[in-house]
Amino acid sequence: MSKAVSGHEITIGVLGVTTPGSRICDKNNLSGNVHFDDPVETAKKYVPEMKDAGVDIVVVLSHSGKDPDGQVWGPSKL
Repeated sequence: MSKAVSGHEITIGVLGVTTPGSRICDKNNLSGNVHFDDPVETAKKYVPEMKDAGVDIVVVLSHSGKDPDGQVWGPSKL
């Protein structure tokens, strides 16, 4: 997505991630149909790729919280 701001073209990349624990909430519909990667590792992989592709700003949309092991996914992990 691109947007002109003060006469400058800004390119915005959007990345969506969710906690692997999401598969528990809708197990009947998701089991075997959707693969969940670690959200932190996913961001570590794709944010640099987006920046290398010329994105000026990366917005990460995250549905997260505590996973079954009690890990809290926070911005400090990125």
